[in-house]
Amino acid sequence: PNNGEFKIRTNQNSGFVSVFDITGKCLFTQIVLNSEFTLKIPDVIPGLYIIEFSNGKVLNRTKFVIE
Repeated sequence: PNNGEFKIRTNQNSGFVSVFDITGKCLFTQIVLNSEFTLKIPDVIPGLYIIEFSNGKVLNRTKFVIE
């Protein structure tokens, strides 16, 4: 569980990170230019979410909980 701020590491140097609610609605998208970055998700309510990283070649999705 988390309060909306994440430190993320990927194998990729650039791409897009998106956050979706459990219904699939995109809440937030950020361009990523480094393999390590901090993601701050503003104004979210507690619940289950999905984070997606994509760079055109790689697509990763992970579920997470915000308290």
